[in-house]
Amino acid sequence: MDPIESASWPPGWSRDRLVNASCSDILDIPENEKDRMFDSLRKILGPEGFKALLHEMSTNYKARMAAEAGDEQEPELLAHLRAPFLATLQQLYREGGMGQWGFVVYRLVYDDEGQWAAFRNKWDEIMKDRLRSYDGVPGVAEAMQQLEFKWIEDRELEGTSFGSIASHYRGLLAQQPPLPPGLAHPLCLAVTPSSLSSTLSSPLPSPGSDRKSIPFAVAIDKSLDAMLPSDQDVEIEGTQAELEGSMASRVFNVAVESLLDEFFSVVGEDIMSLDELGVGVGPKQVWVSCGGRYRIHEMKD
Repeated sequence: MDPIESASWPPGWSRDRLVNASCSDILDIPENEKDRMFDSLRKILGPEGFKALLHEMSTNYKARMAAEAGDEQEPELLAHLRAPFLATLQQLYREGGMGQWGFVVYRLVYDDEGQWAAFRNKWDEIMKDRLRSYDGVPGVAEAMQQLEFKWIEDRELEGTSFGSIASHYRGLLAQQPPLPPGLAHPLCLAVTPSSLSSTLSSPLPSPGSDRKSIPFAVAIDKSLDAMLPSDQDVEIEGTQAELEGSMASRVFNVAVESLLDEFFSVVGEDIMSLDELGVGVGPKQVWVSCGGRYRIHEMKD
């Protein structure tokens, strides 16, 4: 018997149904049954096997989109497949057309202003390098005019915990006027000493998987501190090592070069929970988009 058959499937569900399910089909599963199903699949398949399963689900979904669209919608469909964020923005701004999009990013390093300026320049270079891959895609030029990274710079946040950053971010989400839909995500990003160093030390252009260092930021679940035991906090350089169980996937490294690719779409459309998104990404690893799917990059000393 295939081990996956022993997963905690909801009534009427199987592997074949899962990999061919629509988003609405999955959302219709009761929350507790859905959690049991995905938890059992992660345990049976392991991190890489689970990610391969999610990739198969995504591939099948895109194939159905292409089949259902027909010739009249083909140009728009191809644009959305080449630049996934376009479809996400269309969903987020159904009524008002294009709007601001990006991420809230916390600066947690303040010891060298010259180094920070160099980091910001490098960050912008990486974004420009990524945008070149979208040249000629309809709608991308308009979207780029709305791209924004909202930088939060406050020296009182230097050296603080990830839980405190999550709490601060929740306060930002609760403010009026609210953040635009394209910026109000279930996670924020942070620049730590390690992520700053990784960005400054990595060359451009930087394709390939054999790099010793990939520029990364730290993704932080907005509800992180609410999940921590009352006597436990997470220091910046501790990251996942201080967390237990599913909380470890609520703080993980994500490649800067991947922020505009699948990462924005997965986060913006809430396609999967942060537990699923960050599964298997350890403290010395980076979540990297890779040609329509994603992989885990091992950082080398």
